[in-house]
Amino acid sequence: MNCQQGDLAVIVGGQYAENWGRLVMVREAYNFQGIWDGDCGPAWYVESEGDKLYTETVSGRPFRMYRVVVRDSALRPIRNDDGIDEMVRIAGRPNYADAEPATRLQQLRQAVEEFKRSQGATR
Repeated sequence: MNCQQGDLAVIVGGQYAENWGRLVMVREAYNFQGIWDGDCGPAWYVESEGDKLYTETVSGRPFRMYRVVVRDSALRPIRNDDGIDEMVRIAGRPNYADAEPATRLQQLRQAVEEFKRSQGATR
């Protein structure tokens, strides 16, 4: 599993691309109870750290709310520890120190796009 209860995480995949890149707080494990078919692996209840997130009703109608269920595989935790971050391991350590803010933002966007491509833009 990628996340643990209490992690701050970023959404990196899932059904709604509008949620990708959003920060969330991982609240508690989700038990399937027949709502999902269970083939998606572990999932979490998460709460948005900003705007409402896209989700859908059991009947498939989309709507937005702050607390939604997200697959663990669609989350990347943000942790303050000595371990090597997965994104740094994949893309290498960026050198932003000498760049202008607009350049740093563009470099970050490129790194996110490269990561999405490497993951096959999981939906």
